[in-house]
Amino acid sequence: ALHQNVLYDRVPAARRAQLHLRIGERLEHGYDSESSHISGALARHFELGNDSRRAVRYLGHAAQNAMRKHAYRETIDILTHALGLLRSWPETPERMQQELPLQITLGVALLMTRGFTAPEVEAVYARAHALCQQLGDSPQLFPVLEGLQTFYAVRGELPTAHVLAEQMFALAQHTQEPGLLLEAHHVIGDSLLMQAEFTQAHTHLAQAVRIYDPQQHGHHAFLYSGHDPGVCCSGYLGFVLWDLGYPEQALEQSHRAIAIAQAIAHPYSHAMSLFHNAYLYYLLRDSAQAQQQAEAAMALAAEHSFPDWTVTSMIVRGWALAIQGQAAEGLEQIRQGMEACQAIGIRLGWSGMAYQLAEACGKAEQYDEGLRVVDEALQKTPYDGERCYETELYRLKGALTLQQE
Repeated sequence: ALHQNVLYDRVPAARRAQLHLRIGERLEHGYDSESSHISGALARHFELGNDSRRAVRYLGHAAQNAMRKHAYRETIDILTHALGLLRSWPETPERMQQELPLQITLGVALLMTRGFTAPEVEAVYARAHALCQQLGDSPQLFPVLEGLQTFYAVRGELPTAHVLAEQMFALAQHTQEPGLLLEAHHVIGDSLLMQAEFTQAHTHLAQAVRIYDPQQHGHHAFLYSGHDPGVCCSGYLGFVLWDLGYPEQALEQSHRAIAIAQAIAHPYSHAMSLFHNAYLYYLLRDSAQAQQQAEAAMALAAEHSFPDWTVTSMIVRGWALAIQGQAAEGLEQIRQGMEACQAIGIRLGWSGMAYQLAEACGKAEQYDEGLRVVDEALQKTPYDGERCYETELYRLKGALTLQQE
């Protein structure tokens, strides 16, 4: 390597660029349709050969390869470098067309590694949305809308998120493309669930589950909001079925979500499915299973650095500990989880978190604190639109009041 570096440095800069360009062109020609398999090497040769257009193209391929290997931080580094090269290009439609898919892929990678509500996630999708508007009727508008919808939903801005979900649904109905219909039913079903519109949510989520085919739609996790729609829809359908009074069917859907996540070998979706399963066991009042699944989700999320599933699973685990008699430890873990959620901007499901905290307060005989938490959650419900926990909060308020007396 030392000899190589010395000899390389002795080649004049113009000659080096010419050699890199020739090597890149020869490799590109030799690999032909398989050139994406060596996209990293091709990008380097074309960049050093002063051919930034082909360098950016192959960096895009390299980022896609890294995403498929679940190397999300590497994906971010590659795309950041590609976007840096693009800044030297003149402001033309060609540049915008090259930039848009890079921004979309970057948004997905950031969603998983930095969290749904990270400021950089909003910035990337806002830029992608602006590019769509400048380019006109772009077919890539749909994944951009989903990225923004996910950001606003998890940040607790449900009215804004629902408007975006309706835009996606209108686009999908116009095209009648099954993949777009799947994602549209997915996001609007999730949105309706949080608003306690359980029957409508069931209609959309059940339709999404029917449409989903892992062979046809397995790539959606890399294109849309970072997770598999079949996994998410089955998990959320489980919550809806519980709300509608079908606990056995709810468990079937939750277990189906885990099976899909394991079959497609997508770690982020797998962590999501474990958290959803833990949360369903919390709804079913099975604290032992809730703890087991929450700990599994936390372990997987920690292994792959998925902050959202780490902190939300921590709250479920804290509730399970409190219910099983470890009230002080459980309360501490719930509070840590909620503080972490607040720090990274997670507001979706906040009423549910408050419910778990208040119930744990009751187990610790901190009735005044529990009632304060419930009242605070109920006061916020009309403003944030998250009503799916409202009836349970009123029930818990009554139970804590009785215990206090």
